[in-house]
Amino acid sequence: MSSDSSILLKDNSFYSGDRWEGADHQLMDLDECFTADYFELANSHSFSNPRSDYANEVFLYYWLDVLKAKLLVSNFSLAVVGKGNSVKQRALFISACNEAGVKIAGFASGSIYFLSVILGLFFSLLCLLLVAPLFVYLLVKGKSASASSDRFDEIYLIRSKAALQKASKSIGQSGERGLIVYDPVGFSYEDEGVSIYAFLKGRSAPFSLLSALARASRDALYFSFDVISILGVSGLHIWRDYYLRVAHKAIFEVALQRLIKCYPEADYYSGDKEDRFAVLETRVTHQAGVVLTCLPHGLEYGYKFPSGVCGSRFYTYTPEAATLLSALYGRSSFVYEEGMARAMLLPGGAANNSSGSLTCCFFTEPRDPGVNYEIIAGLLADGVKFAVKLHPLEDERDYLSRFSGLNIVVDYDQAISADFCLARKSTVLLESAARGHQPVAVLINNKDRMYVDHVFPSLQSDQIIRVEHLSQVKALVQG
Repeated sequence: MSSDSSILLKDNSFYSGDRWEGADHQLMDLDECFTADYFELANSHSFSNPRSDYANEVFLYYWLDVLKAKLLVSNFSLAVVGKGNSVKQRALFISACNEAGVKIAGFASGSIYFLSVILGLFFSLLCLLLVAPLFVYLLVKGKSASASSDRFDEIYLIRSKAALQKASKSIGQSGERGLIVYDPVGFSYEDEGVSIYAFLKGRSAPFSLLSALARASRDALYFSFDVISILGVSGLHIWRDYYLRVAHKAIFEVALQRLIKCYPEADYYSGDKEDRFAVLETRVTHQAGVVLTCLPHGLEYGYKFPSGVCGSRFYTYTPEAATLLSALYGRSSFVYEEGMARAMLLPGGAANNSSGSLTCCFFTEPRDPGVNYEIIAGLLADGVKFAVKLHPLEDERDYLSRFSGLNIVVDYDQAISADFCLARKSTVLLESAARGHQPVAVLINNKDRMYVDHVFPSLQSDQIIRVEHLSQVKALVQG
């Protein structure tokens, strides 16, 4: 790219070229920057000692895109912001240009700074106003807590169905000694557990509300500080995404502290990995001097997060992940135990080991569905006999309209019991191996290969066969 060339942000897409009228400019994709160099830079960041519990999320959901955009714009001398762009995309573009030292034409940066500050102030104040009504709502939602005199040796902090599945075998083994404490915001498990907000009830409720308001005020300040430190002033626009989350997490923190006071000698378990709740739970349990163990609800990340990951002990799915994460963070709290890994992957036990009637099944992903279509088309062209298990977020009509007569399997147990389980990058591959079948990672594009090589260390397991050309699948299945 010539040193005097320009990059244009228009309709939330990136273009390179010197003339913007007509069709003589080239569309550029952020995924072009998804390289080994990108991951090296991602893990060499200087975001140390963050103040809030949100730094990991700001890093994962926003700054990594800024980093990709920085690599994209770094070869240009001038940036142009066209019309029709979202606030989020403009802020990302301007942050990337500032980090790369690229000049921004016009008044685009000044206007986005002003708008971001206004949004930050408005939504931070709205957050504080919502604490009280949200507190009352959460107080009455969910099952009440058991009597505090009951003895529980193990407390399971469950915030999602996936976390419940990963911990179900451990919960079953704990029996009456274990208590499931769930967060009814988006997840309810009233049959066996109690709402964490039930611990706020009673005479201390008014004091708990004041504590939640104090924590929300603290979080509003520290969250803004971390956003500016990581993304710059233009990053304050993300308050639009977080005003309700900050209020919710402040109330959760007070409830967790009340829970620990009721059961100060119990061991605590969580399915949260690196999000704001993981950081909060780690901080609060450490301050209280209780042990927190992470049974991750999904694949571990290979990123070095600013605030680390959940717990004083973190179980991994594979020895490869334990080795990489221990080296990345320089501590030995990452543990691989085959029995625990099988318990997380096969919560139903050894009965899940049975073989099914399918020889081959491909598990799709909702992101980049075009890659799914390409894989299916290639397998059909090669004459491979296979079934497809769609992700729950996908619509089978999208597939049947493209591939008439496609064998779509609805039952997950039937699909995962196939002799060969094909997926791009998913825990499905690990579960297939745990069941004694053959997982195959189908990596036909660079983005998926980068995810397996750098983002999800467990998928580097030597139990997973890796193929980069669809012809290799036919040789495996029919050979």
